Amino acid sequence: MKQKIFLLMLLLPAAILSASLAGCSKEEDGKGGAEEEVQEEAVKDPYQGYQAGSYARIMADGTYYMECSYYVMGIESIMRMAVRGEESDVTVGGIGFPVRIILKDGKSYTLNEEKKVYTVAAFSPDPAASRESGLFDYRGMDFSQKGQSVIEALEGTDAGAYPYEEFQAGSGADRIRVRYYFKGDALYAVEIQGAGTPVAMVIKTLTAAIPPKMLEIPGDFRETDPSGLF
Repeated sequence: MKQKIFLLMLLLPAAILSASLAGCSKEEDGKGGAEEEVQEEAVKDPYQGYQAGSYARIMADGTYYMECSYYVMGIESIMRMAVRGEESDVTVGGIGFPVRIILKDGKSYTLNEEKKVYTVAAFSPDPAASRESGLFDYRGMDFSQKGQSVIEALEGTDAGAYPYEEFQAGSGADRIRVRYYFKGDALYAVEIQGAGTPVAMVIKTLTAAIPPKMLEIPGDFRETDPSGLF
């Protein structure tokens, strides 16, 4: 299991001005009303109106920061994770030693923050490994259902039943079920169920704001070979 975890391990103003001018022109010639309704419908937020909506939107957008206790196969790890598109920065603790892995530019960087060294290797995405590390593809999630249940991935840790909202993402073998569980108004856990073992993330922090210096190799670190990493 350690091996698995280790391996896992502005043009906007111009656009607004252009849109405003176009809108004015349409209103002046009497043709803007219907077109504006179509445009408004096209940009409708699919996550609006759900308790989990703000969290689902963050994860579906693909840029987020999370701190959580991560459970898979009954094993708990403490995880700190930043994701921005295809890039990720994951630190995992509670498995004997902390592991920090940064994936970017087609490479995998494994860091030892105590020794201030890192190794570099070519990276080929492994969907199975990504799922076990919590790096799921949440794009295009659709609401599925809501209810109340125990959290399967927390069996033996928390037997409580909690209200949830469920979303579905992906297709075929990559189809996943994402359930957001709540304690009152607060997000408690996110459980992912795909083709394999369910995993749960008991959430401490989930936000779209990535802390400074994440997704970057610190400037005072030096590259080493695998034998000098630990």
